[in-house]
Amino acid sequence: MLLTQQGASQMEGYEQIIKAVEGMPDLPGTVHAILAKDSAGECGAVEFMETLGRDPVFSLKLLRLVNSSFCEKNEDAASLQRAAVFLGTRTLHNLAVGLACVGRFPAVGIRGVEAGEFWLHSLASGVCARLLAERMGASIEESTEYFLAGVLHDIGKLVMVGAAEAEYTKVLSMASEPGCALVDAEMEVLGVSHPEVGAMLTARWNLSADVTEAVKLHHVPAASSGNLMTFCVHAGNEIAKMLSFGSAGDFEVHDLPPVVEKRFGMSLRELADDLGDLDAEVDRARIFIKLAEAGA
Repeated sequence: MLLTQQGASQMEGYEQIIKAVEGMPDLPGTVHAILAKDSAGECGAVEFMETLGRDPVFSLKLLRLVNSSFCEKNEDAASLQRAAVFLGTRTLHNLAVGLACVGRFPAVGIRGVEAGEFWLHSLASGVCARLLAERMGASIEESTEYFLAGVLHDIGKLVMVGAAEAEYTKVLSMASEPGCALVDAEMEVLGVSHPEVGAMLTARWNLSADVTEAVKLHHVPAASSGNLMTFCVHAGNEIAKMLSFGSAGDFEVHDLPPVVEKRFGMSLRELADDLGDLDAEVDRARIFIKLAEAGA
């Protein structure tokens, strides 16, 4: 059976996107090596610190981050070894991965959406996901992975616009109409959605299965197996939109699905209010994006 013109266009768009994911550069050597060892179960605290030590420039950037207001500590750390004592090795690991991932998209936005606005939305989503995780009992070390997943939840959009800018402009135009969800417009025009594309990339980069699931299912958290990270990233994304922290081309705010609302015991608005002064929290986190955009 011959493909319809729309079907052929979707297939062509899908193939473009897949090639773009496959063509994305690896993460910088230091972080690439850390994640490869992590995937093989070979990246303990000693191996992690030794690998970081081979890249003094990146290590200095990470040290600047942990000595900033982003990481609330009683005193500055003179070295990453000392920072690991204050914050935990896993915290440093997640922050290093986050800096490297965002650094692969320096100053990149979406046509009609400034890069600063895109990353502000991503940053706020990550901050909210971290705070929600801590509210649900996650440790500080654990919550940094929630932050990482929140920051990366929309990176599929950047891959898509880089591979098919004209088509993605059409997607944004369609999604600006009432009742048209961005993911539905993506599927109609390109045959694939940004959560799927983002998950392809996080898996290719060897990020954890939890992060990949949270990126893939952040619009449909009920499809997860109840993964708290997926729920936190979903809610963080909606809170960031509701409170107008930046923009990533998707403006519709949705109530929490019943399974997510039940898990948190609050509605979306109640959760946002419960998280406190988000303006201050996001402002403290801005240095994360600034350092990441400076390159790896």
